[in-house]
Amino acid sequence: MTTELILVRHGLTDDNLAGLWTGWRDTPLSPRGTKQAHLTAEAISRKCTIHQVYTSPLQRAFVTASILGEALGLDPIVHDGLKEINFGDVEGMTDLEFKASFPHLWDGAMDRRDPHFAWPSGESRQQFWSRAQRTMNEIVAAGRGKSTLVVTHGGVISSFLAEMLAGDAFLWPDYLVKNCSFTRLQLAGKEAVLIEYDACDHLNGSPAL
Repeated sequence: MTTELILVRHGLTDDNLAGLWTGWRDTPLSPRGTKQAHLTAEAISRKCTIHQVYTSPLQRAFVTASILGEALGLDPIVHDGLKEINFGDVEGMTDLEFKASFPHLWDGAMDRRDPHFAWPSGESRQQFWSRAQRTMNEIVAAGRGKSTLVVTHGGVISSFLAEMLAGDAFLWPDYLVKNCSFTRLQLAGKEAVLIEYDACDHLNGSPAL
């Protein structure tokens, strides 16, 4: 039995443009991000038959999912486990502000493959990877044999792809995705086949980050 999974990163936000650390900080889509969501909805509704839509509760993902759901005739199912990593006290900071406030943590944060690094008052990478994988496994099990669209965040998508395609969420930097791109997987048992990765040609004049 083959299951199709379509992973969409939320549309662009002003925090993305400003280069702020944004995990659980609940920022809205920018006007460009809203346009991206509509373009993605048009592309996916033309290309795919979707049976269910899941979304992170954070508004940048939820609004993206709502625009997609309207085009597909589906109401998004909210799952808290699809939230981005919790950056804790670093939320909303620039790199310079982070380095000035937590100089002892900077080197660990920049070692993006360190599973044990923990954000101050937030999650460790390992905690986040475990949560994201557990959540995605639940969604895949609930949609077995169907086509499921998941609207979430870059960290969730890249760590899940690394786990499914390379066998280790530790390799997440190799699977980064842009705003409002979509990635398609076919799953059969424990086998995962990548059909499309980080597709964003549909965004036309609204480039992703």
